[in-house]
Amino acid sequence: MKKSVVLATLAIVAGGFLASCPTWPATAVFHSSWLASPDLQVLRHKGGPANASKYTIHASSPSCANPAPGQATRCGELEQQILATTARLEWHLWVKNDDGSGYTNVARSVGHATIKQGRYLVTHNHPGMLGSDLKNGQYITVSVFSANGRPVWLEVPLSLLSTVANEPGTWVIQFGNYTGRGPFDTPGLASAEFKAWEAIPLQPGMEVAQIDWDGATAHIDWVIVERVLTQGAPPRLEMANFAEEGASGGGVFWNGYHIANTWYQATELDARRGAVLRQYSVAALNSSEVAAHP
Repeated sequence: MKKSVVLATLAIVAGGFLASCPTWPATAVFHSSWLASPDLQVLRHKGGPANASKYTIHASSPSCANPAPGQATRCGELEQQILATTARLEWHLWVKNDDGSGYTNVARSVGHATIKQGRYLVTHNHPGMLGSDLKNGQYITVSVFSANGRPVWLEVPLSLLSTVANEPGTWVIQFGNYTGRGPFDTPGLASAEFKAWEAIPLQPGMEVAQIDWDGATAHIDWVIVERVLTQGAPPRLEMANFAEEGASGGGVFWNGYHIANTWYQATELDARRGAVLRQYSVAALNSSEVAAHP
């Protein structure tokens, strides 16, 4: 007899913006986010997509999760290189006061991004966000911090940002050009190199570096790819890691290259027993447009 399974998809962009979740029927698929929801038809599957295979860990490949003595130094250097390209984003929702005296910050949501060419941030997709500025007596600002929590930009209004690419799962934001340099072309920060998914020998069992955080600073989780799904939009990875809330948009790296950004976390439950069958993260792979130089 087949087990009755409910796939509960929980957005890790969640913060104070999320409303309470209703009761969902068994076998339902849902994604909670104040900003965006993926195409649920993409997420719904019976027995797994045709191009998703059971993973086998490639034990013979070099690993930074359990590095050999000669690899530990190189893995540490690679982690620092990746963290230098990582930014934490804090989105603040401001609502106009009833007495017209100004605006009050009523909610906050946290995500992460990767710096590109000193002036772009590659993060989780939030369609329609730029159009929400000043609508209905409210607006949104974003503050940018380094991976270790150092302030870079504070309370930037969305009117100063522009979209370079906006695809399912991925959003590339431009922060402009200042005195001939990008706003993230500063000491302590670096820009990542990007690759499109078609240019990578993707396969289940490969090890990747995923940005995660502890509520204050970002760090690297070395994780195994469980599934590679290239059908549907967007092409994506399922990874054996349940990233913390707020890690959404953080980069996923292979051999030092940015190849994807964390989209959401998911939990599979046995609907009859309530037991957790599987927890994992899903990341949207880079398209050729995201990986290309603007």
